[in-house]
Amino acid sequence: MVFNAVDAMPEGGTLTLSTQEAGDEVVLTVADTGTGMAEEVRSRIFDPFFTTKGKAGMGLGLSVSYGIIRRHEGRVEVDSEVGRGTTFRMKFPVIGESDTQRIHETGPLPAARADGSLRILVVDDEDYVRELLADILEREGCEVVLAGEGREALSLFDGSGFDAVFTDVGLPGMSGWELSRAVRERDRAVALAVITGWGDTVTAEEQSAAQADWIVPKPFTIERIAGLVDEISQRKAAGVKPATTSAAR
Repeated sequence: MVFNAVDAMPEGGTLTLSTQEAGDEVVLTVADTGTGMAEEVRSRIFDPFFTTKGKAGMGLGLSVSYGIIRRHEGRVEVDSEVGRGTTFRMKFPVIGESDTQRIHETGPLPAARADGSLRILVVDDEDYVRELLADILEREGCEVVLAGEGREALSLFDGSGFDAVFTDVGLPGMSGWELSRAVRERDRAVALAVITGWGDTVTAEEQSAAQADWIVPKPFTIERIAGLVDEISQRKAAGVKPATTSAAR
């Protein structure tokens, strides 16, 4: 958020960081006097891969920030107006001594999903994308295991009882298509999603050869990934094996 604020003030300006306690919340504010944002931009800033910086931006910084805030049971509000700057207000619950002790004794606070019992393997060679997917999936109540390349993923997959695998296509050493086929040889029932920046050009033959259940094009949304979690959960609860002919676009 600080980097974005600096980028929004190319001619200079004022960056203000402040904190305050408001009732049962702590509020962290990041405010700038920069160029501000129109409503259509402001409404999309937390979408993965959305950027106004062209090739200079990855579009992941704010979506990862959003995931971190949510994992800490927080929420974020954004005020912005073109030519008048932007203000982010991050609001977190106050944790007292008894709450802190409970966290040390029992581990992190539970995620939002009450029925979260899925174990998902995420494979991507880009750290930001792996962490982003982990943030989304863990917020949905899933247990997430991460791998940076195909052979590592296969080693983790063997004998580990995963409910689903989410893999990028462009992996070092072994492509996502090759990994998908290898996973399917080991487990005919595991849910398999291939995430790719070339989603619109993936042919039905490529999807069929990889035996993937879903092709998820980048840029994906938080809602799209959460929707896949719901679908996988429903299939698991119903004892239905994933169909290898559907697509998520």
